[in-house]
Amino acid sequence: MTMLGMYVPDRFSLKASQVQDGVGLYTARRVKKGEKFGPFAGEKKLPVELEERSDTRLMWEVRGSKGDVLYILDASNPRHANWLRFVHQAPAAEQKNLAAIQDGENIFYLAVDDIDSDTELLIGYLDSDMEEEEEEEEEEASLHRRAGAEEKDFRCRSCGKRFPIRQALQRQWVLVLVLVLGSGF
Repeated sequence: MTMLGMYVPDRFSLKASQVQDGVGLYTARRVKKGEKFGPFAGEKKLPVELEERSDTRLMWEVRGSKGDVLYILDASNPRHANWLRFVHQAPAAEQKNLAAIQDGENIFYLAVDDIDSDTELLIGYLDSDMEEEEEEEEEEASLHRRAGAEEKDFRCRSCGKRFPIRQALQRQWVLVLVLVLGSGF
């Protein structure tokens, strides 16, 4: 199927998002936990090429084997993007049904639960980190602080490392989870 000038596989459809303005990606059939979609497509950019006003919701960092940022995939321009640009951030932990994973230099989305037909696909953080971030955002709002340059970094609560975009921090949490589960804990 081609929609909005972009190919969308038959097992998905595009329609009005229920979590943010615009279009969201929905399942056209049941998706099983562990199914992988992708890779995510976007224009390759270096971090220094990003503008301060860039919408990072449509970006993923691609990291090398030592954790260094190789480049950022920016799907804000539909000419360089694919259908995965319509997957949005889950507004609450219980709404997430996908996680982002890096395989080589590609970003894929992985179903973290069985997903019923006609359900919007939503990326989510690990539960504990999403709750902590929401509490932190509420605290900042209550202090009436405006975002400064240093507040654009997102800090991992597990290791303290800072990330320039939210999706990179999310991927860090998924990586930590995979490492913990893989180590037999």
